[in-house]
Amino acid sequence: MDPQRRRRGAAPPRLPPTPAKTRRYWLENFYRVNERAVRGWDTLPEAWVIPADQANASGLAYVLRILTMGDVEVHRAQAPFSAAGRSLAAGDDE
Repeated sequence: MDPQRRRRGAAPPRLPPTPAKTRRYWLENFYRVNERAVRGWDTLPEAWVIPADQANASGLAYVLRILTMGDVEVHRAQAPFSAAGRSLAAGDDE
């Protein structure tokens, strides 16, 4: 096949504009996301419970890695416990 003809095939995907060109958009979006994250909370949560039996194990590992990189303490429940009126099981040993 002719190389010129091959190049005229499907167009390459369009890349998004760089953050440098759209700095104001990225800064305002970042601000709005964080503003919504804390608006309306009387107090910040003391803990988050993430069930161990997630269907997406690699996704869970990714989220836990992000949390630990952000200096968030991550612990696995060693025994059943209750929180906010709910009974929760201990985490898996895997």
